[in-house]
Amino acid sequence: MAMDRDAMVEEVRANIRRKSTALADSRIITWLNWSQEMIASWHTYEEMRTNFTGTTSNDEKSYGFPDRMKDIHSMVLDTGDSESRKLIYVPARYFDKKVPRPEQTDSGKPNYYVDYGVNFELYRIPDASYTLKLRCSLFPEDLDAGTDESDLLRKDPLICTTATMLGLASLREVEDATYWKTEFVALFYKASLESDHSGEDWNPVARGFSSIKSPTGLGDYTSNPLVYSVR
Repeated sequence: MAMDRDAMVEEVRANIRRKSTALADSRIITWLNWSQEMIASWHTYEEMRTNFTGTTSNDEKSYGFPDRMKDIHSMVLDTGDSESRKLIYVPARYFDKKVPRPEQTDSGKPNYYVDYGVNFELYRIPDASYTLKLRCSLFPEDLDAGTDESDLLRKDPLICTTATMLGLASLREVEDATYWKTEFVALFYKASLESDHSGEDWNPVARGFSSIKSPTGLGDYTSNPLVYSVR
């Protein structure tokens, strides 16, 4: 059974060994929310992946992404007929070089999109209302209410231990923070990766042998900040 926010607060408080008179619940709640965001930054779990449906507007080129979006997997223009197509991503710098003024081109059914900041632009500029289907990933919602449960499924031990590590580091108990990182956070994080459903549809392909060893453990610092100490 998933823990709600109040239960997580009590778990972290017990780990840190601080009474409520010495440490406010609000600080632990902050660490829990930071913990969720950090975990979601390290890895995109299956429960973070979702679908959105929106519509274009006639002669409107710019649209906003969903709140809390992390990454785009794909975007499809559904015209309701055989001309539906997956939109092609174009880097902003390249697009601006090739199409410095999209408004000078006739509008039509878009083939491309430019991802820039919290918005994206379509090209060609739509000439009608079309359905847009977006596959993307989202960061988890903050735990605002005491009964809130994390959007990250079956990650309560990882969230609580990561929040404990952050709390101890904030309290300058660095040795204890390092202990929680190496003994608990790394353990639960590794387990979360092994149990995550990739959702990939694939066919096996025969490959030759290689003398290059596969990476072991939790990876390097650039892909996973848990590798090194919190010092």
